[in-house]
Amino acid sequence: MSQGIFRSNYWKQFRKEFYVLGGFSHFQGDVGYKPKNKFLPNLPTLSDYSKGVGYRYMIARKRLSIGALYRYTALSGMDLSSRGLAFRNITHEVGTRLETYILKGHPKSRYRIKGESKRSRFDLYLLFGLGLNYHDPLGKNVEGEWIGLQKIGTEGQYQNTSLNPYSKWTWNSTGGLGLAYHFGRFWKIGMECSYVYTGTDYLDDTGGPFVGTELTEEIEHFINPNKLDIETLPVRDVNAINDGYVLTNLIITTNNLNINLSIPMPTFRRKETTNPNLIDLRNQSDGIRDVIDDSQKDLPQNNPASKRQESPRDPLKRLMLPHNGKPYKK
Repeated sequence: MSQGIFRSNYWKQFRKEFYVLGGFSHFQGDVGYKPKNKFLPNLPTLSDYSKGVGYRYMIARKRLSIGALYRYTALSGMDLSSRGLAFRNITHEVGTRLETYILKGHPKSRYRIKGESKRSRFDLYLLFGLGLNYHDPLGKNVEGEWIGLQKIGTEGQYQNTSLNPYSKWTWNSTGGLGLAYHFGRFWKIGMECSYVYTGTDYLDDTGGPFVGTELTEEIEHFINPNKLDIETLPVRDVNAINDGYVLTNLIITTNNLNINLSIPMPTFRRKETTNPNLIDLRNQSDGIRDVIDDSQKDLPQNNPASKRQESPRDPLKRLMLPHNGKPYKK
């Protein structure tokens, strides 16, 4: 038993994992874009938060796992240039993940076994994912209230029939790196850093020039808040690629999924009453119960005196019998 952690199939006891994660999100798109920073042109000014839950299933020892994930991510951005655009977006992501391990640690054993303490406790893995996002970019109107920008058509989508409004649904692909530490038999804690690339350029409601026939006051407030000259207005789509975001998350994982979901049943006590009708009814029910109990005592299976008393076998005769219970033939 003490050598269980060294068995080849011991990892199967910990192949199912449930985790929660939370941390920071960093938008990468047209709003807040700084060309001088080529690696992450929107950092560090456009930071928000993300949180989620997930499930992981190990399919190959120390090598591969698959899982599912739901993640709630808040994105925001603001131009530091004269253009002055700003937005906020809440995305809901559902997806699948594939994780391949560069280094796979071992959970801490319940017992103090010689050599077990020298085994690695760290997981280092690469993660890849595909998923589906629902998003709804928001902007502040003149009164300072956050309203949906897709239904307004800030690029003239509802005025020009050649340009359809963008969809609030889009696909995404994820790639990143994770590091975790086993601090108990059933728990581990770690960090993940990943980049989520989406199939839309409208997470910030900015994907191209205004192509409408009439620049209304409401639309101008969102595309030209600083009242610049329309002829000299900077280009809206400055990075020429789809939007994405960087996630830096703390992740806590457990593989102890044996949760007791039983609900204790309440116990009821008989309340005292002064109602004569109710007292008579209770007395009748108690009398019937006593008659039933007395009748059951007379049954053979409930009467110890009626059971046949079997005498034990002679030990010497028992030794002379083979295993099948039949005596030897002389």
